[in-house]
Amino acid sequence: EFVTGVQTCALPICFPVTIMGNEKGMAKVYIETGYLYQLRNEPLKALKQFEAALVIYDKENYKKGKAFAHAFMGQCQTSINQFAEAKKHLEQAVRLFEEFGDKSEVANTYDKLGDLELASNRVDFALSWYDKSLELRNNNPKLVKTTAIPLRKKARAYYSKNDLTKAYKYAEASLQVERDDKTVKLKEEIE
Repeated sequence: EFVTGVQTCALPICFPVTIMGNEKGMAKVYIETGYLYQLRNEPLKALKQFEAALVIYDKENYKKGKAFAHAFMGQCQTSINQFAEAKKHLEQAVRLFEEFGDKSEVANTYDKLGDLELASNRVDFALSWYDKSLELRNNNPKLVKTTAIPLRKKARAYYSKNDLTKAYKYAEASLQVERDDKTVKLKEEIE
């Protein structure tokens, strides 16, 4: 399926790409192709693409690429209930994202770890990951506007516990953040 030195993206929804002799370029094609397979709900095919990218990124010692490959692999493995493997990849992604200071991706990966715990019916663990994401986003001015993400995920977690009061509270808080963000953007456009 993979040819060393040449990669052609054969997905019908992907433009044809051929990259020769550019390892990082090939890895990027694998990542993009894997992402497209994820969108098509084909996690096993996506996982193969992410694994191929990880091999290249490991060889090139490209940490940012490795971090994204691990995060995507963890997300795929969560979707097919391979929770132990998913957790290893997501934890590795967090370590790598922390190494080069990408707080946004650390927060996103905390959310993915929460999703993993929620998928494996460990709601309290999921909530703790969403709390870590929320704290990181609240403590970083560039990320404050993204707090709706973990708030929405906390609402879903409380709903799964049948705690409808807290589910409603967090869903409402998420909507408020989104409304406030839209108000700020509209205000900026007017001024």
